[in-house]
Amino acid sequence: MKRQFTYILLTYLLLIPRLGWADNEAPQILIINSYNTEQIWVNNLVAGINEELMLRYPNAKVFSKNLNIDSTTKIAQTLHSLRSALWALVEKQEEENVTGRMLTSIFSSGVYPDLIVLVGDPGFLFYQYYDYQMRDWLKVPIVVTGINDFISDFDWMPGVKVDYDSMIPIEKRHTSVKFLRDAFVKMIDPSLKRTRYVEEESGERISGYQVEYDFRLTGVKTSIPVQENLQMIQELLPDLEEIIWVDEDSYDSGYAHHLVKEKMKEVMPQVKFSTVVHTRLNSDSIFNEMLRADKGKAYLTFSWTINGVYSRFSKSYIKTTFAKESKVPLFSLTEPAFIGEYRIGGVYRPTKEWVEKTMSQIEKVLSGKPANDIPFETVTGTVTRLDQVLLNRYKLSGVAHERLTAVDYENIPPTFFEKYEKQILISLVVATFFLGLFGYMYNQFKQSKIIRKERDRNKKLFDKLRLVYRQTSVDFALYDEAGDCLVRVQNGKKVKDFKKAGNDPFLINIFKNKYLTNAQKEQIRNKKSVNIELEDIPCMLVVKPFKEPDYRNACYMILTVSLKELMQERVEREQFEKLFDFASDTSKIGIAFYNLATGEKTVTNSWIENLNEPPMIDGLPQYTNVVSRDRKVLLDYRAKVQSGETTEPLSMDMQVHSANGNLLWMRQHIYLSKEEENLLIELNLNIDELKRGEEELRIAKEKAEQSNRDTQEFLNSINHEIRTPLNSIVGYSTILSMVDSDEELEQFAPIILKNNELLTILINDIIELSRIDSGEITFKHDPVPVAELFKEMKNEDYLELYDKNLSVIIEIAEENPVASTDEAYLKRVLSSLFSNAVKFTDEGTVALGYEKRGNFAYFYVRDTGCGISEENLQTVFKRFYKENSYSQGTGLGLPLCKTIVNHLGGEIGVESEKGKGSLFWFTLPLF
Repeated sequence: MKRQFTYILLTYLLLIPRLGWADNEAPQILIINSYNTEQIWVNNLVAGINEELMLRYPNAKVFSKNLNIDSTTKIAQTLHSLRSALWALVEKQEEENVTGRMLTSIFSSGVYPDLIVLVGDPGFLFYQYYDYQMRDWLKVPIVVTGINDFISDFDWMPGVKVDYDSMIPIEKRHTSVKFLRDAFVKMIDPSLKRTRYVEEESGERISGYQVEYDFRLTGVKTSIPVQENLQMIQELLPDLEEIIWVDEDSYDSGYAHHLVKEKMKEVMPQVKFSTVVHTRLNSDSIFNEMLRADKGKAYLTFSWTINGVYSRFSKSYIKTTFAKESKVPLFSLTEPAFIGEYRIGGVYRPTKEWVEKTMSQIEKVLSGKPANDIPFETVTGTVTRLDQVLLNRYKLSGVAHERLTAVDYENIPPTFFEKYEKQILISLVVATFFLGLFGYMYNQFKQSKIIRKERDRNKKLFDKLRLVYRQTSVDFALYDEAGDCLVRVQNGKKVKDFKKAGNDPFLINIFKNKYLTNAQKEQIRNKKSVNIELEDIPCMLVVKPFKEPDYRNACYMILTVSLKELMQERVEREQFEKLFDFASDTSKIGIAFYNLATGEKTVTNSWIENLNEPPMIDGLPQYTNVVSRDRKVLLDYRAKVQSGETTEPLSMDMQVHSANGNLLWMRQHIYLSKEEENLLIELNLNIDELKRGEEELRIAKEKAEQSNRDTQEFLNSINHEIRTPLNSIVGYSTILSMVDSDEELEQFAPIILKNNELLTILINDIIELSRIDSGEITFKHDPVPVAELFKEMKNEDYLELYDKNLSVIIEIAEENPVASTDEAYLKRVLSSLFSNAVKFTDEGTVALGYEKRGNFAYFYVRDTGCGISEENLQTVFKRFYKENSYSQGTGLGLPLCKTIVNHLGGEIGVESEKGKGSLFWFTLPLF
């Protein structure tokens, strides 16, 4: 507390030299904010200015009002807001209610502030609109901030359209020139510069004065960071297809929209730009459209905030719905609130720089320096702020962290531990205490139980052994602590004499047993059991130490269990398994037997290889590498068998991921054994080659059928196209033979000649296509000077052929380019495209172009003609296709171009928009 007080005191002492107004009179400062309280970015700016004013000028009287221009287009409402901003100042000075006064009377009241801080372009323009009423208010210095570096050149008020192409620098707005009729002369301050002027309006000459107003103006300006935002959006959304501008029709929004539209042509020429203007009639339709998931799109706004003013839903409902369900990112050119917002963010001018430079201008003005002599400051810095919650929702978080640098991530959701840190720590402490207590008590209980159980077991050991082994053939013996034999039971009877040697596992002393190694003997002394198989006897030898001596101080027991039948069965089983594996590996048929109850199974190598199943000793197969849909069928079938729902076998073809990552086809058969309960038998076989053969046969069949259809369609088209001009030739020739007059002869003869020409072109094109398709033509690769070829084409009579007055442009990106290809066929393709462009262009230009793109030569023909509809773009290269069936041509020109380009090793395509022209292009490889 003392440290904070000391810091405040030192700050105050350091600021005393700067508080000149505190010693004399307190400055009166009027802050007029163009916007409403929902605009967070400008609210932060105004709040920062207010805070700094209170810190640097503690006695200053600061009045702050909002004009709400961005939320209304009605001048009356904005005028009322401006009047109320002036009331706050006048009422304090005159101590009377001026609510009923007109705006004019308030300007002429003789009460005005020492400084006006105007925030935003529209508020400044609206304030300047009333220059002819201001009188002494014109002397009040103005510091504008939050304003663009270019502004409207004309008087503006809400609802007036702005020509954004004729903007002027903000510095030029310190002077305003206005024409006033004679009726308004009494409103003019005699001290103002005015000139007698006559203006014509609708043919009527109106006399009046042209008055020049001079404002005391300085401030802080900037440019909207449009390019930075578009580049950021491009980094986040590399596959972006369309940006949709959505905002209200306000002054700032219109200017921002103008800048974005122009900058899009430079930064994102391939991305479509659309505009949606929010009005009282389309609110809900815009909301519904923005909530749709639409891949490849993004929304962009200046400062639009979703509200329910014109919607049938409430504002809170709409905002909550967008914050939770929006599917397409909405970027903003002005800073949103982030928390609970639906705008993802963007690149902004830092508020701190705005405030610092604005306060610098205010201090200069309050120190007495003329405002017009103070150069404008410019905010140039940028800061990128993005909403982490929305990034996560749109799956852009990884892209943002990878591609963007120096980003301030807002609304970062807390981790689960951060959210419940206190509860987790308390729970861990309590749980640790009780778990420790429980573990200690359980361990004590367990140890006591083990000790009691072991003692009881040892006390009854010999009696149980004698009772049990009296009825069995298991042999055993007991030994004392030194290892000497106390008693031996063989075939259920006690033995008195021991064999001295041979293969007898029971010797007089356990530590002299030849079947035990020194390590095993040491293990027995440490009270640990030993189990070994004796193949020469054969039997299982078990040595069990006692923890507590019992029955004549017995400390150890040796028992043997005959393994003769078990070993014989094991040998037979190994022989069967070898034979089984040999049969399976030879046939490549995978075989598996497994018990549904115990999980015990036997599988062959082929079964493991076919299913790519990791080998397991026990447990049911999991089919980990079978594709998910087929794996579900297998597991569902096994579950039904286990529950008794079915006993029918399962046969299916399925796909399996092999070890090298390929998908292989397997034929699987599963059935329940009738001889042994719960035994499921699987057989599988690799049929991938069979499936591949079936697929190749199906594809070959489809290609043959398609070839037949194409041939029939081609023949039908040829039949139709030949009959059309031939019918005209035959018909008009018949008519011509019956006419006598020269006038009828001159009328019908050109028709016959024209159809003869069309028929000749059609047959030549068909023959040319057939020759190229059949491989009869060999294409050359000679150096072709592109510039000379273009000039030659430009000088030919294409324009005269169609009687067109068009501008032909040649666009070549490099000097004297040379393409290595077949010159005759290259010229044929370009001539066909150029002729089409001239044919379908009534006015404007036709361009021939060339540029080098990587290892390819890129040729294009661009026109400003009628264009091609989007639904017909995919069919223009189809043989005999014509968008207009009544237009001249055979419908083989573009297909022939495509065939030639493909045989030359290139590609051909078209880009077009109905009513705006077309761009036909093709590429050829560079050799």
